[in-house]
Amino acid sequence: MPRKLPPTHLYQYQPFTVQTLSNLTSAQLWFNAPIRFNDPFDCALPIFDPARLTDADFLKAFNHYKNAQPTSQYVLDAMCPDGMPSQAFRDLIVRSATDGFGERRKILLEQRGVACFSAKPLDITMWSHYADGHRGFCLEFDTSIKPFTDAYCVRYADAFPYINPVDIIVEPTSDDPENDLFVASVLTKGACFQYEDEWRIMHKEPNKLFRYERRALTGIYFGAQIPPTHREILCLVLRGTPTQLYSVEQDKKGFALTATKGTYTPNDYP
Repeated sequence: MPRKLPPTHLYQYQPFTVQTLSNLTSAQLWFNAPIRFNDPFDCALPIFDPARLTDADFLKAFNHYKNAQPTSQYVLDAMCPDGMPSQAFRDLIVRSATDGFGERRKILLEQRGVACFSAKPLDITMWSHYADGHRGFCLEFDTSIKPFTDAYCVRYADAFPYINPVDIIVEPTSDDPENDLFVASVLTKGACFQYEDEWRIMHKEPNKLFRYERRALTGIYFGAQIPPTHREILCLVLRGTPTQLYSVEQDKKGFALTATKGTYTPNDYP
């Protein structure tokens, strides 16, 4: 299946804090290790069930080792004198798959960084959950500029996806977003989160800030309940940049938000 390209813009909801203000000032993104996510089901693919392995799976592993290093051939000859997967070989594959699965999950959960975005800037629930009850802000990024070009869509499911552990043995380690283990571990969330329309960018270093081009930040949306002083501070930080300002307001006719373009006008405070 061809890769789904990101929309023209992606959005990141944020509360107004010392850290988010600092990140905005320095034009930096935080890449979090998935193991630190607040949803315990996120990036927490369970260990596989060996009972689901079939004869075809064991034969695939057998042929893989048979065509691998010459030393593997000696092991196979001793373990499988009939030239077919023996029970001892099957037990070895289960142990190898368990170890390999655990090692790769550890890499993806603890040794990679993830930055999360949404395709929607006006979602009431996300403003409530991620932007301090509409008192924060939402950043808009141009996906034609790195690293936003490398965003990958999150898939949503009612059940944990099944990963064939033999594939982990046979296939080389990869951060390819089309790799089944990568998709299942990093790009799959519960169906209850589908409203987020989430996209993710990966980095090979976790728990770090990384700089983006200032021109990539094409807009900032001020929450409907943002304090005026916070709004002005954000405007001052972005003054002179190409970032468009948007004011978000509650719709007076229903459960919706609207956004209008604005400009910075200095306020006089006592």
